[in-house]
Amino acid sequence: MQTVLTIAGFDPSSGAGVTADLMVFAAHGLFGVSCITGLTVQSTMGVKATAPVSAGIVHDTLDCLQSDLPLAGIKIGMLATAENVAMVAEFLEMLRGVGQGLPASCQRQICHGAKPA
Repeated sequence: MQTVLTIAGFDPSSGAGVTADLMVFAAHGLFGVSCITGLTVQSTMGVKATAPVSAGIVHDTLDCLQSDLPLAGIKIGMLATAENVAMVAEFLEMLRGVGQGLPASCQRQICHGAKPA
């Protein structure tokens, strides 16, 4: 079974973000792992609040997952901050640099709500 990573926010109503991505991966016979970049307070009616996850936690999560599981693909969603955008870009460059090759990537709403540092 191939492993696919989603890097995105958490939607507690499961209509979007990592929970939705993991359901799609499973429906296609893929093993899904996730790096959460932001938390939301939301329902099916809308988003009430967001809180980003620190770039340090994002870094540590990505490092931990890639050292354990070979990634066949990466899906990128909401990154929440400019620092997280930079951290994910650094992670993708690191994958290329260590010769793992860059897995297929699907990018959507990468900078939604992000403000430059």
